Amino acid sequence: MQTGDNPVKRKPLVVVGNDSEVIIDVVGGEEGGTMDARNAAALGRQEVRLLAAQVFQLRTMLIDTCAEAMRQIEILKKQNARLSNNVTRFINRPAFSMRRPSSAGQVHGVTTESGSTTIEEA
Repeated sequence: MQTGDNPVKRKPLVVVGNDSEVIIDVVGGEEGGTMDARNAAALGRQEVRLLAAQVFQLRTMLIDTCAEAMRQIEILKKQNARLSNNVTRFINRPAFSMRRPSSAGQVHGVTTESGSTTIEEA
């Protein structure tokens, strides 16, 4: 090695990970030349490993997203049922008035000594 040469060669790396698995690979073949069949096959295997890790990560994210969507659907169903029950209750409930009814025009029944009922208008 000559003076002034860097002993560390820089190569582009690809880092892929999911949970506790981390894959670190060098991208590309040898610098400044054509790749032989062995290096080309290694590069192909490397790309497949990286793509497989990405597919696995996407599947995991899809499963998590589906589970969250199902939880949200259940929450919405419960809220819809509660709303439906409240609307039904309000429809079936008679109107409530804060004012007292006036006695004018009301009809009262009066029982006489003989036991018969007569109707009087107030």
